[in-house]
Amino acid sequence: MRRVSGKERRRIRQARNLGITISLFLSIILLAFLYIGSIFNIENIETSGNHKTSSSDLINGSGIRFGENIFKVSTKEAEENLLKLPYVKTASVTREKKNTIRITVVEREEVFSILSNGVIFTCDRDGRILSKSKTTSVYPIVKGIDVNDSDLGLNIFEENEDIEPLRDIITTAIDMDIIDKYLEIRLQKNKEFGLTRVGNIKIDFGKSERIKNKFNFIEKTLESLEAKGKTTTLIKLNMDPPVTFLKDGEKVEE
Repeated sequence: MRRVSGKERRRIRQARNLGITISLFLSIILLAFLYIGSIFNIENIETSGNHKTSSSDLINGSGIRFGENIFKVSTKEAEENLLKLPYVKTASVTREKKNTIRITVVEREEVFSILSNGVIFTCDRDGRILSKSKTTSVYPIVKGIDVNDSDLGLNIFEENEDIEPLRDIITTAIDMDIIDKYLEIRLQKNKEFGLTRVGNIKIDFGKSERIKNKFNFIEKTLESLEAKGKTTTLIKLNMDPPVTFLKDGEKVEE
């Protein structure tokens, strides 16, 4: 094997250093082109998955601006900003092409409403306030709790532990796929609840205990009455045994 002289080693080292210098120089030029060149400025911001939140609210909420260099955008920060919007449950921000940003969201589902001091607060399953209005098409409507000073995005269950039993009733009804059968939930005295079911059937539900058993009792009772051609106006589950009042005035104890 031929021995490499010191002079050749120096020449090889100089060539390698020159190559590294040229690579760094070209990298700097490329980065400058990417970050300073207007060819990569954002011209389009596309949105998808939004039904309750407008595209303009998503764009403004993300903090991304038209004309901004696409490589300067922090997609993580934009996603965190979007999660502050009431309806946004999950958010994804991606770079598309050289000058397009895409915002994709999954929105929270409206599940129940709260009537408080003449204002209706629409909430999702978790109790997050999604909107405020004077009217609603989202049932059941909860009555008997005060959330008048609550802001959009606030979680009513986390703010008030005293209404945790309401969460249990609502989530159980959702899990049993019967939430849409109820028009009203009332928080009454002694921490008892009153419900109004489709058909204007009043239910003295009692306290939030054995919730699933109580809902099953209601459904089976109504199925049995329907099979007999009878209807009810009131079911009292806060009595032992429960009592069902029929429209013809008859009282049935279970």
